[in-house]
Amino acid sequence: MLSTLHSSNYGELEHAGKLFDERTVVSWNAMMGGYNQRGWFCEALYLFNFMREGLQKPDGVTVAMVLSSCANLGALGEGRLVHNYLEASDVNMDLVIGNALMDMYAKCDSLEDSSKKF
Repeated sequence: MLSTLHSSNYGELEHAGKLFDERTVVSWNAMMGGYNQRGWFCEALYLFNFMREGLQKPDGVTVAMVLSSCANLGALGEGRLVHNYLEASDVNMDLVIGNALMDMYAKCDSLEDSSKKF
């Protein structure tokens, strides 16, 4: 797993993807973080959806990263789906997730929703 983190941090995402055999929430987060760092926000969203379909439970870090992807894409619909997932799950709504929600809504021009999270 450290190889996955190392590879994604240094822009070798193709290599990191090949090492992505041990699929824990940490390895999923490492890949999504690497995609976000490279500006590959659609790929991070794809991984989030693929992760959920594979019955791996996202954690707060996962949700914050995918909300950041939505914010950078201006993908309000996807962001609302992630918000709905968050409310239906047992992921703890903490300060980081609250800020990620507020940022996503603001960047997607939904200032009313953003101010509700403030």
